[in-house]
Amino acid sequence: MAHAYKHLPNTRRTRNEVLHGVEITDPYRWLEDQNSPRTRAWIEEQTAYARSYLDAIPGREQIRQRLENS
Repeated sequence: MAHAYKHLPNTRRTRNEVLHGVEITDPYRWLEDQNSPRTRAWIEEQTAYARSYLDAIPGREQIRQRLENS
């Protein structure tokens, strides 16, 4: 399947914290708050991106119908 999809930009917001004496860097910690407007916007962007790809798969509707009727 040859599609020319432009990947979404990688959204990192680096956060460092010390756990049990070890410094941990977590660039995706901000995504843990699923109620934050930033996280909700990111989820919506990712969902739209995935839908644009998945909905274009040939035969997808037939596969869905087959699974639902099994």
